[in-house]
Amino acid sequence: MRILFLSEQLPYPLHDGGNLRTYHVLKALATRHEVTLVTHCDKTQSRKALTAFDGLCRVVAVPESGTGIRLGGNIARFGYSGRPLFVLKNRSQRLLREARRQLESEPFDVVHFSHLDTACYVCEGHWSAKTVFDTHNCLSAMASQFDGRTVGRTRAAVLAREARSLRRFEAEVCAAVDAVLVCSESDEKEFRQLCDSGHYHVVPNGVDTNYFSAKLRDEEQQGELVFTGAMGYAPNEQAALYFCRKILPRLHQQGISARVTFVGRGPSPRVKSLHNGTTIRVTGEVDDVRPYLRRAQVVVVPLRHGSGTRLKILEAFAMGKPVVSTRLGAEGIPCEHEREILLADDDFAFAHQLVRLLNDPTARRRIGQAAQRQARRQFDWAAIGEKLCNVYDQLAGSRLAIGTR
Repeated sequence: MRILFLSEQLPYPLHDGGNLRTYHVLKALATRHEVTLVTHCDKTQSRKALTAFDGLCRVVAVPESGTGIRLGGNIARFGYSGRPLFVLKNRSQRLLREARRQLESEPFDVVHFSHLDTACYVCEGHWSAKTVFDTHNCLSAMASQFDGRTVGRTRAAVLAREARSLRRFEAEVCAAVDAVLVCSESDEKEFRQLCDSGHYHVVPNGVDTNYFSAKLRDEEQQGELVFTGAMGYAPNEQAALYFCRKILPRLHQQGISARVTFVGRGPSPRVKSLHNGTTIRVTGEVDDVRPYLRRAQVVVVPLRHGSGTRLKILEAFAMGKPVVSTRLGAEGIPCEHEREILLADDDFAFAHQLVRLLNDPTARRRIGQAAQRQARRQFDWAAIGEKLCNVYDQLAGSRLAIGTR
């Protein structure tokens, strides 16, 4: 099968959840099919990034316009009232033009749209091949989770408008494509509320269990807590602020000498301001997150906004690290409270579960080992790749039945 794979940004380096999912989905497809990746590649991206795809797929790199230029051009083209700001700032006329040119010059069986920022093209005319939308997460659900108490009244009003617009747009895209890939059953439920006629398939996020593996040598540091992720991403930013303002002080009040390290690229000014070099550290982008995970006694995921499957939890699981998370943070991951994970939804309960683990090495080991078994059993990318390719086999062979997984 010949697949035209569209991604708004080159999915490399593998420093965030979006790139990780896009890369591993592409890799799984390329092991069985002939894939052409059409993507933006700006001047700052080195040849090393492009060589990561050598022998994997053909890459057609499109020059990238700035977000401001794209936003202005798309508002001039479509107006502001009808389309989400997310689409208006990410839609690229250059990328769409190149995708059309590829389809005109060569026969493709399927066009794979990664995330809504390329799936927006589905609604712009006829596509001569079958179409697949890989959702990554339900953006309308995410936008509706914020309120004036967490982001301020003005930003909350903008997000409320965005949520309404995204609901209409996501429903339109889901109705138009031949298959919708969702990360979890909870995401499928969200999308079915928007468009019940969509052809949904759960293809969860995964983890490279060979790369993220526990070493025999114990590197734990007493009281070390870690939270990983792109720190300019609004749900992660909110989680970091919440943890430092509400949870960490409770630990210190109980005499626990805990410190937290926020590991991930692009920390926002508010996240940077948390850094004090002692009890709170903000690293920015790192070449390898594994040393920070190895030193952690507990991985924390105090998320209160967002959707999709959290790769940060899967990476911690694969390394045998115990995780304390909100229920929303662990949403979409089949794990059981007190067996593979500890769940807590308010700052008092969250702090209580951390105190338990920090004071009990046997509990840390028990939960970490159970989580690692779960990661190897259900979330290795190789197994997920098989599930993904099964969807494509159905797409090639016959009409998809709604809800087939």
